[in-house]
Amino acid sequence: VAAAHALNGDGADIAEVRDIYHKRRDVMVDAFSRAGWVVPAPAASMFAWAPIPEPFKHLGSLEFSKLLIEHADVAVAHALNGDGADIAEVR
Repeated sequence: VAAAHALNGDGADIAEVRDIYHKRRDVMVDAFSRAGWVVPAPAASMFAWAPIPEPFKHLGSLEFSKLLIEHADVAVAHALNGDGADIAEVR
């Protein structure tokens, strides 16, 4: 049903949803920035790839993710590249 709507609709709802996600992205990126964590705003995605701050890079993305949930109640996904190596970012 969603696919048929996407193909046959006028696209107005797509713009609305895009705007909602842009606003959510901006709120998140701004909040992290105010906290001292510079997170680049994604240009074409709702997922922000946040570089792990330098003092925590030695932990890797999985341990940093655990630290955030345990101490800041912030949930993020750790990041690995195609061969399973850590890429020092979270999303």
